[in-house]
Amino acid sequence: MAERLPAEHARGALVERPERMAPSGHILYRGAPRPVQRVIAVHTQRIGDILCWTPFLAALRRHLPEAVLTAIVQPPGDELLRANPDVNEVILYRRAEMRTPGGLLRFVRRLRAARADWVVSVHAAEWVSVGLAVAGVPMRTCVWRYGAERPPAWWRLYGDRVTQRRDLADRHEVEHNLAVLWAVGIPAAAGPLRIALTAADEAEVAGALAARGLAADTALMALHPGHAGGRQSWPAEHYIALGKRLAEACGARILVTGSRAEAALAASVARGIGEAAIDFAGAVSLRGLGAVLRRCRLMVSVPTGPMHLAAAAGVPVVVLFGPEALMVDRARFHPWGVPYEAIRSPQPCVCADYRRCEDPVCMRAITPEMAFAAAMRLVGEAR
Repeated sequence: MAERLPAEHARGALVERPERMAPSGHILYRGAPRPVQRVIAVHTQRIGDILCWTPFLAALRRHLPEAVLTAIVQPPGDELLRANPDVNEVILYRRAEMRTPGGLLRFVRRLRAARADWVVSVHAAEWVSVGLAVAGVPMRTCVWRYGAERPPAWWRLYGDRVTQRRDLADRHEVEHNLAVLWAVGIPAAAGPLRIALTAADEAEVAGALAARGLAADTALMALHPGHAGGRQSWPAEHYIALGKRLAEACGARILVTGSRAEAALAASVARGIGEAAIDFAGAVSLRGLGAVLRRCRLMVSVPTGPMHLAAAAGVPVVVLFGPEALMVDRARFHPWGVPYEAIRSPQPCVCADYRRCEDPVCMRAITPEMAFAAAMRLVGEAR
């Protein structure tokens, strides 16, 4: 049976449910009430997606405060959930291992050891779904995100099947995730993104800053010129011009952040800015990046995982959107829960496929002056 939920919070979520979940925390499975004592929550996407999932985990914890909540994520998502008070345990999904009989068997053993009553998957992979079925988790809920397309065959391994249209620009990813809970009968209020930073994370950052001659109270702003793919880059010369203006106007040091893979790009931007810049690419762990961003007055980036990390750290963000093909992303993946300015390119995208763009005219059309004006508005609001 398919049923469209009347609740405003669950709009657009179509749920096929041979079993029903009651808001009391009891799942009605094949006619027999069963208390939910152990829950597995699954999300197999990347950094930004995991951070946008943390309000979902918090809502699940509020509804089932005594349950043991296990999260299944792929690296480095486990780093983001470390010390998170909503999660009791993390099981790692490694794609390459899961495609071997031994790896799948080890995964199934971990699942059986968790003794879960219910699994709810916001984003599942094929072999995770197979593993959950083989492990015999009795109640299984999964989301298909692209309702207009035919779901894969493994989707039928789940009893509750929630269909959404995440390819529409009608809500944020946080709201999409919470709509899944509403669809199965769990009231879910939206909260902030969460990363639970520890004293060890702060100590790591303090050491990295001190090694670069920076005092603990140094005014910092962050530029993140890289991205993990699938997005168009803002030109390095634009980051350089913006960094110089921010340093002059705000008296701040400019942290140029990035992964080790982005070290060459970050180094070139830092050199271009000059003495005010600190090349911070690869200087700290992912959690350390969250801790150093928490010390910043501002971050400027294209839409990336570290942009969501800045939002989780409570930092205002200037986010640079380019191609018209990213219109859905502007609604679905803008910074959540913090002041932000989203800059849309005044130049239409001319690429047939923006992921293979060789001449990003739309990104070049976002000028350093536009980004600087947005940054100054955010800094003024913060003051």
